[in-house]
Amino acid sequence: YVYIKNFAIWKNEDISSDIEKYIKSNLSEQLSSELLCRQFNVSRSNLYQISLRAFGMGIKQYIAYCRIERAKQLLLEEQSILEIAETCGYGEYNYFCKVFKKATGISPSTYRKSKRNV
Repeated sequence: YVYIKNFAIWKNEDISSDIEKYIKSNLSEQLSSELLCRQFNVSRSNLYQISLRAFGMGIKQYIAYCRIERAKQLLLEEQSILEIAETCGYGEYNYFCKVFKKATGISPSTYRKSKRNV
């Protein structure tokens, strides 16, 4: 039992790394728990448990977190905010601005300005 339990933990750590890589390389795509379940052949509850253990949050929250972190990186470059929104998987500019502000407390343009003045 202990051997099998440890093997399952090791396999979950391995799959969490694969899930993280997949999410980060496909941020511009429509990512959902259903898609990830099919991609990695796991149930929704198992995906949630893996996400909670590996990332400290549910899979939906982790995807949103990765998108915002990527947007922060891109805002330091010369891309337009619309292009950044699309690159990070937000099809609509206004929705991206709303989500970004909710996550960071400031708008994307204010974030860009504050980081450029540092």
